[in-house]
Amino acid sequence: MRGRHGARHVAVYLVRAPPDEVLATRLERDAFDADLVMDDRVRSVHFPASWPGDALPLVSNWLELRRSDRRGEPWGGTVVERATQRAIGTIGCKAWPDGTGSVEVGYGVERA
Repeated sequence: MRGRHGARHVAVYLVRAPPDEVLATRLERDAFDADLVMDDRVRSVHFPASWPGDALPLVSNWLELRRSDRRGEPWGGTVVERATQRAIGTIGCKAWPDGTGSVEVGYGVERA
């Protein structure tokens, strides 16, 4: 579907940060499938070689931080295209909230 200015609109799920196993698998393989919970159901999601885009060099850091701090990531998620069950991006806070409760959000979505 096309929106204003010719932009493509895609229905997506925003799934909690991927489990450690998904990040570890991405370090070992380019493309793979993994089961994630979406809409209270377990669904198989395809993680293409293009995932997580420009953030790929950060995957080992994310995994190390999550393993060293059992609180996990502050907040984060995987953007999954509903029609294809394919991971198309990531979103997350760059740190825990500061003293005022503010956070910086980073995201990336692959080009259509």
